[in-house]
Amino acid sequence: MQFKLIFIILHLFSMLAFAEETNLFQENYLTQSTTKFHSLQKKPDTKIYAGMNKEKDKIRMLEDGYDLMGTSAFQGAFTEPNQALKHAQSIEADVVLVYDRKLMK
Repeated sequence: MQFKLIFIILHLFSMLAFAEETNLFQENYLTQSTTKFHSLQKKPDTKIYAGMNKEKDKIRMLEDGYDLMGTSAFQGAFTEPNQALKHAQSIEADVVLVYDRKLMK
C-alpha cells in the first residue's frame, strides 16, 4: 500500500512538472503563412495586451502596420499570459494579444 501511495504521489509530481514545462500557446500555435513572418526590428521589445474583440483588433492592428503571424487557441485550465509573451518573443513578434474567456461550470 505504501509503495502504491508513493508511486501515485511521484506520478502526480511528474504530471505537474510536465504541465509547468508545456507552453500551451506554443504547442497550439498555427502560423498564418508559410513564409516565416518576424519583426522588422533586430531585437523586438515584445508587448502583451489583452484583446477585446478579435475582428476589431485585427483591423486595428493591420491599420497600425502589424501583420498577423499566427494564432493559438485552446481550452483548459487557466494559463498564465506570460506564457503567451514567452512564445511571442521566441517567434520574434512585436505584439501579442491575449483573449481570455472564463467559462462557468
